Amino acid sequence: MHVPFRHRLSVVQTRNFVLIAFILGCISIGVQIQADLIQARRESSSTIQQILQLQQKATSHAAWNYNRQLAADVLADLFNYTPILEATITSDLDVILAHRERATVGFTNLDWLGHKVLETTEFQSQLYVQGKKDAVGTLTIRIDSNLIAKPFFDRTIRNILSTTIPLIILAVVLVLVFYYKITKPLFHLSSRLTEVDTENPMHSPMEIPAGHTSDELGLVVSTTNNLLSKFDQLLIRHRATELKLRATQKKYRAIFDNAIEGFYQTTPDGRFVTANSAMAHNIGYDTPEEMISDITDISQQLYVDNRDREIFLEILQENGFVAGFETRFHRRDGTVIWVSEHARIVRDSEGGIRYIEGTASDITHVKEAEEELKRYREHLEDLVEKRTVQLEDAVTNLSLARDAADAANRAKSMFLANMSHEIRTPMNAVLGFAQLLARDPSLSPQAHSKVTTIMKSGDHLLSIINEILEMSRIEAGKVEVHTESIDLHGLLDDIGVMFHMRAIEKGLLFTQESAPDLPRYIITDLSKVRQIMINLLGNAVKFTKVGSVSMRAFSAENDRIAIEILDTGIGITSEEQEKLFLPFERTRSGEQTAGGTGLGLAISRKYAHLFGGEISVKSQPGKGSCFRFEFFAPSTTTVPMSEETPHRVTAIHPGQGDFRVLVVDDQSINRDLLRQMLEPLGFLIDEASDGQEAIEKVKQLKPHIILMDLVMPGMGGGEATRILRHTYTQESLTIIGITASAFGVEKQAFIDSGIDAYIAKPFQIQELYDVLAHHANIVFETEENAELSITQKNIKMPVLEKMSPEWCTSFRAALTRKSITNIRKLGEEAQGIDPLLSSWILERVALYDLNGLSKLTEGNESGANHG
Repeated sequence: MHVPFRHRLSVVQTRNFVLIAFILGCISIGVQIQADLIQARRESSSTIQQILQLQQKATSHAAWNYNRQLAADVLADLFNYTPILEATITSDLDVILAHRERATVGFTNLDWLGHKVLETTEFQSQLYVQGKKDAVGTLTIRIDSNLIAKPFFDRTIRNILSTTIPLIILAVVLVLVFYYKITKPLFHLSSRLTEVDTENPMHSPMEIPAGHTSDELGLVVSTTNNLLSKFDQLLIRHRATELKLRATQKKYRAIFDNAIEGFYQTTPDGRFVTANSAMAHNIGYDTPEEMISDITDISQQLYVDNRDREIFLEILQENGFVAGFETRFHRRDGTVIWVSEHARIVRDSEGGIRYIEGTASDITHVKEAEEELKRYREHLEDLVEKRTVQLEDAVTNLSLARDAADAANRAKSMFLANMSHEIRTPMNAVLGFAQLLARDPSLSPQAHSKVTTIMKSGDHLLSIINEILEMSRIEAGKVEVHTESIDLHGLLDDIGVMFHMRAIEKGLLFTQESAPDLPRYIITDLSKVRQIMINLLGNAVKFTKVGSVSMRAFSAENDRIAIEILDTGIGITSEEQEKLFLPFERTRSGEQTAGGTGLGLAISRKYAHLFGGEISVKSQPGKGSCFRFEFFAPSTTTVPMSEETPHRVTAIHPGQGDFRVLVVDDQSINRDLLRQMLEPLGFLIDEASDGQEAIEKVKQLKPHIILMDLVMPGMGGGEATRILRHTYTQESLTIIGITASAFGVEKQAFIDSGIDAYIAKPFQIQELYDVLAHHANIVFETEENAELSITQKNIKMPVLEKMSPEWCTSFRAALTRKSITNIRKLGEEAQGIDPLLSSWILERVALYDLNGLSKLTEGNESGANHG
C-alpha cells in the first residue's frame, strides 16, 4: 500500500512541529513589531517636537516683525530634517510670511505604515513673544510618512527573515530525521507484515530494527510478534474446529439423508428449500433435487385440499409449531397418500420468518386400518343389535346365575380363609427361622446371602397371599381403612424411582416435583394411597407413546394432599371421561392402545372415597391427560415405624426380675421358633400344645406372659383366653394372640376374647419385641446398650376436650365391651373434629391396644365430662 508524501508520519510530524514553531515565531515577531511601532511613534513625535521647539524663538520673532527673510531662513533650517515635505509661517493676521515644500521620495508608498507610526502628518505650533499673551503667528509643517515608516519597515523585514529562514532549515532537518528514524522503519515493518504467511504466521517472526530495541517501535514489533503467535494458535484451533464441524455436518447430513421420516424446509410462500431422500420417495421422486425443482407451489401441487394448507399455516402463525397435522398429499404418479406433519417456524433476528422446517410421515396404512376398523365396528353394532333381543331373554337366567355366583363367592372366601391359615402357618416358621439365621453371626457370607434370598422369596409369596385376600374383601364389600403415620416424601421417591425406569424403557421423560410446603409425615392408609398412585402412574406410562409423564405433589386446603399425574398421551374425550371410573369400562382409545380389565380406576376411586378423597381427570384427545388425586391426610410429627432405626435386641435389661413366658401352639415348630427368639434374651420358656394344656400350665407355673396361638384343634386360643381372664382377674397376666388368620371378623372375635395385643403370622422378630415392650412393660438392651424399644418412647396422650359428651359415652361403652369395630367407627367419626385424636385412636386400634385406649379415658376424665 502506497502512502502519499503529505500523509507520511515524518512529514505530518514535521509539519506539526514547524507549524507550532511558526506560530510561536509569529507571536514573537508580532510582539517585537508592536514594540518597535510604539518606539518609532514615540521617537518620531519627540523629534518633530524638538525641531519645532528649536525654531520657536526665531520663528516667533519673524512673525512678530513680519520679517519675511528671517522666516525664509527658518524654513531653510527646518528642511534640513528630510522627513519634512512642506512648511508655512503665517502672521496673526493669516498673512503667509514664508512657505516652502519639496517632492516625496521615489520608493514604495508606505503611507499606510507611516500613519501607523504617526497618527497625523501635519503639525501646527502657535508662536508667542515675551510680553504678549496672544499668538503672533503660526508655524505649520507636513511630514513625509514614507520616510518615517521606511526604517521601521526595514527592521521588520529583517526580523521576519531572521525567524523564517531557521524554521525552513529546521523543517528540512526534521523531515530527514523523522524519515530515517520513523517512516523508513515503519515502511519496513509494513512490508514485512504484507509478507506474513497467513497459513503459518510464525514461520519467520519479525525482527526489531536496529536502535529501536527500547523505544516504541521496538514495542510495536514485539506486540506484533505476540499477536501473530496468538493468531497462529487461534488458526490451529480453528482448523481443528473446522475438521470437527465438517465431521459433524457429514454425520448429521447422513442422518438427515438416511432418516426413514421425510424431513423438509420450505419458504413461507410454498417452495421447498431442502428435503431428504425419504421425503422425496414419499412423494414419488427419485431424488430430493428433482422434487425441489419440480414442485414450485406446495399448496397447489402437493396438497389434495388447499384449505388444509391454509389451516396448517394458520396454526403455525398462532402457535409457532404444528404437531400431528393429518392431511393428504398428491404423489408424482397421481395417487394420494395420508401424511402426518410436525413443523415449526424458524425466524431471523428481527422476528421475520426465514423458513418452515418439519417432518412428514406416511400414515396411509394407519388410515386404511382405521377404515377397516370402522367397518368392523359397524358390523359389530349390527351383531350387537341382533343379540340384544337374545340378551333380554337371558336376564332371567342371569339372575339365577348371580345367585349361584354369590354362593360361589362365599365358598371362595371360606376357601381363601382356610388356605390363608394353612399357608401362613408354615410361612411363619420359614420366615421366622430365616430371621434367626440372618441374625446369626456365625453364618458365612454365602450362607447369609442364601438366607436373605429365602426371606425375600417368602415376603414375595406373603404379598401374593395378602393381595388374594384383599381381592376377596373387595368382592365382599368389607374393605377397611387402616390409617398410620407414613413418610410421604419417601413414598413419592420410591414410586418415582419405580416409574422412572418404566418411562425410560418406553423412551419417555419422567419428572417428579414436590412443593416446598409439602409435609413429610402424614396420617393416611399407606397401602391404598400407594395402590392408587401406582395405578394412575401405570396408566399414564401405558397410554403415552411419546413425550413425558410427570408427577407433582402439593398441599391443598383443610389438611388435604393433592397429587397430579400428567402425561402427553392419547387423551380422553369428554364423553368417555363420564364413564371412565365405572367398573369394566374402558375408553375407545384405551382399547386400541392396551388391554386390561377396566377395574383399576374404579377400585382406585372407591379407595379414595374411603378416606375422604377424590380422583378427577382433565383431558383433551391428542394432547394428554391430568389425573388429580386429592385426599384428607393431616400432618403429624410421629415418625413412622418403618422410618425409625430398629436396634438389635440383645437381652432383657438387668434389674427387672425373671420373665416366664408360656408359648401355646399346636405346631411344635412354631413353639420352637418362639423359644429360639426369646430364650437367648433371658426369658424362661414353657410350652403348651393346646388351650386346655395352657390353662393347666398357667395354674402350675404362674407365667407373666402368654403367647397364644388363637386357632388350634380342640380348645382354641380364644376360648382359653376367656377362661384365663375369668379365672385370673386379679393377676397381672399379658396375653398376646398369634394367628395366621387375616379376616377382620376373626380379629374382632379374638380381641373380644380378652387378648392384650395381636400379631399376625408370619411376623418380624422386632414386631414381637415391640409388642412385649409395650404391653408387658419389658425394657430391652440393644447393641448400643443405650436405646429402649421404639414403643417405650413417650408418646404424648391426646385429649377428649373437642369431643361431645355423647361421643365420649359411646367410646367408653365400646371400650367396656372391647368392641374394636365400634372403637374404629368412633375414631373415624372424630376425624372431622380432632384429626390428631382420630389418628391416635386408629393407630391403637390397628395394634389392638385396648390397654392404651383405656388409658385415654383414664387420663381425660375432665375432658370427657366437659359437657
